[in-house]
Amino acid sequence: MADDTMSGRQQPGRDEVDLSQAIGAIWSDRILILAFIAFAGLVGGVYAFHFSVAKYSATARIVLDVRSNDVIDLESAISGVSTDVAAINTEIEMIRSRELTEQLVDRLGLVEDPEFNVYLSERPGFSPVDWLQGVLRRGGEKPLPPLDIQRARTIAGVQGALTATAPKDTYIFNISFTTTDRRKSQIMANTLAEIYVQNQIDIKIAATETAVDWLSNRVTELDAQIEAKTDRIEEIRADGGLITRDTVDALVRQTTTMAERFEGFDEQLERIQSRLQQVDIAEKMGDPVAAADLLDDGGLIAIASRENISDQSRERQTRHRLATLRDAETARMAQIMRQRSAVEQSLADLRLSLARQNARFDELSRLVRDVEATTNLYGLFLSRLKELSLQIGIQQSDARVMSRASTSRKTEPQEARTIAFSVILGLMGGVGVVLLREFGLSVFRTGAELEAAFDHPSLGSVPKLPRKSPAQVIDHFVQDSVSPASESVRNLRTSLMMSSIDKPPQVIMSTSALPGEGKTIHSVALAISFARVGRRVLLIEADLRRRAIQEYFGLSPEVGFGALVAGDVSRTDVIVHDETLGVDLLLSGNSTANAADLFSSRRFRHLLSDLRKDYDIILLDAPPVLLVPDARIIGQQSDAILFSVRAGTTRRPQVAAGLRELTTVGLEPTGFVLSQVESAKRRYGRYEGYGNHAFAGKGYYGDARSRT
Repeated sequence: MADDTMSGRQQPGRDEVDLSQAIGAIWSDRILILAFIAFAGLVGGVYAFHFSVAKYSATARIVLDVRSNDVIDLESAISGVSTDVAAINTEIEMIRSRELTEQLVDRLGLVEDPEFNVYLSERPGFSPVDWLQGVLRRGGEKPLPPLDIQRARTIAGVQGALTATAPKDTYIFNISFTTTDRRKSQIMANTLAEIYVQNQIDIKIAATETAVDWLSNRVTELDAQIEAKTDRIEEIRADGGLITRDTVDALVRQTTTMAERFEGFDEQLERIQSRLQQVDIAEKMGDPVAAADLLDDGGLIAIASRENISDQSRERQTRHRLATLRDAETARMAQIMRQRSAVEQSLADLRLSLARQNARFDELSRLVRDVEATTNLYGLFLSRLKELSLQIGIQQSDARVMSRASTSRKTEPQEARTIAFSVILGLMGGVGVVLLREFGLSVFRTGAELEAAFDHPSLGSVPKLPRKSPAQVIDHFVQDSVSPASESVRNLRTSLMMSSIDKPPQVIMSTSALPGEGKTIHSVALAISFARVGRRVLLIEADLRRRAIQEYFGLSPEVGFGALVAGDVSRTDVIVHDETLGVDLLLSGNSTANAADLFSSRRFRHLLSDLRKDYDIILLDAPPVLLVPDARIIGQQSDAILFSVRAGTTRRPQVAAGLRELTTVGLEPTGFVLSQVESAKRRYGRYEGYGNHAFAGKGYYGDARSRT
């Protein structure tokens, strides 16, 4: 068999809950559900009327004043409470805050109140926590913790008793306290409302004082800055005289004129240098006429135009004139150089003076602007400082107490609600247990689930019998042959014989995964059913350890099956015939032999071969396969194997493990038998499958008491 068969495949649709199946399960287990409801209601009633502590709630109301009440018409230094949703929620959290709760605890001395300081005494009424703490403290009284720890626990307790809400679309806050004392609830609600209103005033005063301190410091700093900058302005003016924009502009013009003059000297020097170069060229030319044309000098022109002088004299006069021109130009250039140097120095002095004057003028201008701006800011801060100083004594809260808590109402216990809630919990618990048992466990409820999980047919389902002893089981099948159980066994018998039409099984082994799954009942019931149709039936008690069949028939032989296999007795000595049932019985007796060795022996095989000749049906009630190996050995000699599974109890892994034990030795079960099915549940269609409709046919046969 495949691995998925051995592990138990998930049945298709198993995760889907059948509504009719769930309703059927709830209806069939209605007694259990009613028991849950009754128990929960009883517990809730006892708690509500005897153990719960009465609690009372008182509410004080605060209204947020959205109108401006400033005496002085000016922008408030510290803004009031905003009226948007976020601001309203913020104020609610402020009311619940630890800061205000601490003030309430300190003002009312709630650290000494046992209701909030759990260290002082146990809470009134029944409390599982107090009971457990009392058990743990039996060895002696536990010392009180430090005061800060007690105070922290008290604050937490007070916060737990506080409720703060804001009705929708209003500016009203409801402050409620729930305690065990009417008067205490009122006092705490009123006191916290007063603390909240006063806290708003204190916050605004503190913020205003902080603003006044800051403005005072800033005014002092600005005054010192104005004084320092004014001194610097006077220092600049005393050092450089009166510095104005006209003075700077005049100095700029003077500097520009001097720079232009300086540039004129450079032009003159360039011309002189060019003239000297022309003189040099004229000397090299040696021609008076050409020199006169080049230099355009009157003296050279006169020399060149004379006719009564010799060429040598003309040349000598020309050189002399050129030398004179050179000396004159050189002297002129030296003079210009001296003038240029003097102008350059004056220009440098002017530029340095201009830079200094510009720097002083810029600094002076900046200082003047700073003084003006600082003076304006100083005046603004000084004015605001005076205004805030006046506001310190006239601050008002943005909220006021609208109505004080004057009455208290009882909030706990609400007996009717407590009992109703307990009943609902009981109903939910009962239904939950039923549905968990029905759907949550990995068990089988129908033969179809077994077939889908392990690919083996379900041969039938046998209902749970209303019995008190094994003998009553036999009486049920004998005396009531038309009962649902009897009809289920007949269907099982038919399915078993039809499992192999060509060669119906003769030796049938009945086993299961674990004890208590109904395999012995199935063996006995099948023996009776086969005997009713005229078959020669031998029922063998192959479970030598349990010996369950002996209990059903009230027999306790000393020797039996074990002695027969061992060859110590003959068949006639140990086989018992039941005249009422028409069944032969081969019980185990008090054998001490090892069961596995007996079933593995050649004598056992020979015995079965001999018994096949004398009986039409041989039923062997074998032990569970997960406990001992006997069933795996007996199955080797069997024609059919019935595997019993208890409905709603045997888990899927257990069935898979039992089948795996059989397949390891090459055995395959002929089919499953779903046992101990509750007949009341089957009427709701929970158990479908072959042979399951017998439950609906109890009245079909009338009062007949004999049916094969």
